[in-house]
Amino acid sequence: MPWLRRLFWLVFAVLSVWGLSWVLVPPLAKHQLERIASDKLGREIRLERLEFKPWSLELTLWGLSMASAPGSADRQPQFELRRLYVDASLASLFRLAPVVNAVQVEAPTMRLTHLGGGRYDIDDILQRLRVPDAPASAAPPGFALHNLVLSGGSLDLTDRADGKPHALRELSVSLPFLSSLASQREVLVQPQLAFRFNGSRFEASGNTAPFAQTRRADLQLKLKDLDLAPLLAYLPADLPVQLGAAVLSTDLRLVFETVPTTSLRISGSLQADRVKLQVAQPGTGVRSELLAWEQLELGIDDLRPLERQARLGVLTLRGPRLTVSRDAGGQLALPGLTPTNATKKEAGQPDATRPEALNAAPYGGWTLTLARIAVQAGSLSWRDHSTVPAAALALQGLSLTATGLALPLTPPL
Repeated sequence: MPWLRRLFWLVFAVLSVWGLSWVLVPPLAKHQLERIASDKLGREIRLERLEFKPWSLELTLWGLSMASAPGSADRQPQFELRRLYVDASLASLFRLAPVVNAVQVEAPTMRLTHLGGGRYDIDDILQRLRVPDAPASAAPPGFALHNLVLSGGSLDLTDRADGKPHALRELSVSLPFLSSLASQREVLVQPQLAFRFNGSRFEASGNTAPFAQTRRADLQLKLKDLDLAPLLAYLPADLPVQLGAAVLSTDLRLVFETVPTTSLRISGSLQADRVKLQVAQPGTGVRSELLAWEQLELGIDDLRPLERQARLGVLTLRGPRLTVSRDAGGQLALPGLTPTNATKKEAGQPDATRPEALNAAPYGGWTLTLARIAVQAGSLSWRDHSTVPAAALALQGLSLTATGLALPLTPPL
């Protein structure tokens, strides 16, 4: 029968493609991955073996490693990974975006050296990976990653500045999904974050109901008076604004849902005390205070980052100090915060007078409501170098109360 012969040849063609892919893809993909990754990162990348199952779109990498920097005295690899398993979905083809049913990362090991001044032995890699900022109107890339599990992770940090070693062990991370697409997949993992840092144990976990109609998962994240001062020396040195001090407390609830659409909702409260933000003066490297405050409390009623919606409660800011100056050209002197027109063009950002910039979604497409904002005992220091002689202004005891704030600015404030 003609239809039977067609069916036979169809099955034969599919099996042949599967067989050739199963045999040929692993060695070719292994070679290309090592070559391209080594070229992009400037480090030697090695992979023990690669497995690919074309009939189920499962990909497994075994023994991935990245060499240390050229000329380094450390002979150990900078990064090692025992196993990476990816279970891709056929939905990726018709969505034209990666849709993955499961991602498993086993025993990733990273070795870092802090050279001092916020510099690391991986700065050469970060410089290679740095790309210009995308235009403000660009839509976020589409993707859907489900059942993400990282287990057995470790990090060794050697600080040459003070000679102190830091060790992070038993890192375990589980997330039901990370997605910007409306996708319905089976959620099989519970949200969890656990690790041991310098001997101290931290663990945050949640509850999930994978068989419920909404496939809902909850995660509670609580921190109490976490002093960030010991960690600030490890921030990159080229940040436009440096964090000089901060004490952080959180009581957050994260709710994942996959039905009817993928969503993430965050609620709870944030508190940041004794915060100092500093900027480096051009040509000197000396840091000066830009903004500081004694206490900031924020209530989050409903934050939905995937939908770009934020409904906030009360924002209370106590004792803020803002120091601002204007240069001789009339521009606000905020290093790193006020890019020049040339910088904007190099980064590919549209000019404000062009039609594409005028038609771009305001505030990046975000909608925000803030029930109430209260500023107490604030101060402002202003110096204007565009006048002769330079003008100075100092205001103390500033207070502000506002209700009904919304972005875009459609209702009255």
